[in-house]
Amino acid sequence: MNIAYQSSSNKPKDIKFHNQKLVLSLFLANDYWSIPQISEEIKLSKTSVAKIISGMEQREQIVSLGKGTREFDTSF
Repeated sequence: MNIAYQSSSNKPKDIKFHNQKLVLSLFLANDYWSIPQISEEIKLSKTSVAKIISGMEQREQIVSLGKGTREFDTSF
């Protein structure tokens, strides 16, 4: 399921929102993802994915299952 695609707008704010939507859509399809899995699936760097994940954790949209596993859960 490769869901990466080109955004019609190139504004940084639009790109950021688009990338956040891509990550969130993965969690809607499957509750458990690791950063490397997300990175590979949507073709973003692990650093970019980690920043998006960090923001989602701060907004309590997802919960980390632990740093050893680097998996996240949205089923709460």
